[in-house]
Amino acid sequence: MKIFVTAQTIVGNEAFRHQLSACCPNVPLYFCKLAKNFTREDFIREVFDAEVIVLGRELIGAEELARLPHLKIIIKYGVGLDNINLEKCEKNNITVLKQEGINSDSVAEYTVGLILAGAYRYLQGHQNIMADQWKKQVGSLIKDKVVSIIGVGAVGGKVARILRSGFGCKVLLNDIIDKTIFANEIGAEICSLEQAVAAGDVISLHVPLTQETQSMINGVRLAKMKTEVIVINTSRGPVIDNAALGEFLNKNPRAYAALDVFSEEPLQYAKSPFTPLRNILLTPHSAGSAKEVILHMIDDIAAKINRVTMQSF
Repeated sequence: MKIFVTAQTIVGNEAFRHQLSACCPNVPLYFCKLAKNFTREDFIREVFDAEVIVLGRELIGAEELARLPHLKIIIKYGVGLDNINLEKCEKNNITVLKQEGINSDSVAEYTVGLILAGAYRYLQGHQNIMADQWKKQVGSLIKDKVVSIIGVGAVGGKVARILRSGFGCKVLLNDIIDKTIFANEIGAEICSLEQAVAAGDVISLHVPLTQETQSMINGVRLAKMKTEVIVINTSRGPVIDNAALGEFLNKNPRAYAALDVFSEEPLQYAKSPFTPLRNILLTPHSAGSAKEVILHMIDDIAAKINRVTMQSF
């Protein structure tokens, strides 16, 4: 069975490659190093013979599936399946194995860090010192602030719990699923999306990318936000309209955004609407990348590979 690994977090790190190989001692693995701006043709050429693909953020849409005649199984590295055409996989009898919630601790901690960075303007203080300017940043407590959590799954739930019990925030929860029991457990409140947007001093997004969540934070909803709001996105880039966010931040210099995900990755910063802004923090899709979590995810991938090769999945 030919197993190709395209998840670049694994492929690009010798220690992670060794870890995966060591956990699958009897299974030959093909590690595919993709160019930074690889094309669809590059990807198909690299994995054409694959029966199993260990997939990261690379796109497998209808065209890729139509041109990969040997593919039987996709093992997803990381959470989120929005880069896979699941409907076509089902029609083609291709099994998709996922890692649901596996990196939630890392993403939750990272999210809280971004909130604190927004409240205290860490980056601006660092930039001032690098420019030989001893200029203190005036921050803001997050204690007693209203934090709107939009999407209360594994990550959103952990963020809500940390902020409520650890910082004493007033937490508002918005989800398409009834979260009343959880809200009562941690002392939070359930609200509508429009209430979450309007009331939050901090708005933290933890939703999957679907037709309903695409550009859910748009110009109309940004206009309803507080002028000093902190917007956090560690979910999926396209849930925010970047052009509208850039315009909002430019008009409201006391507002802040911290983004770890983008509509197109890698982000081409020079062509983005964020270049003139100082009230924004951008990181390269790193929230789920704690070393301990990556090793746990690799162990999980290895277990799936071993099950697949024994035909017991």
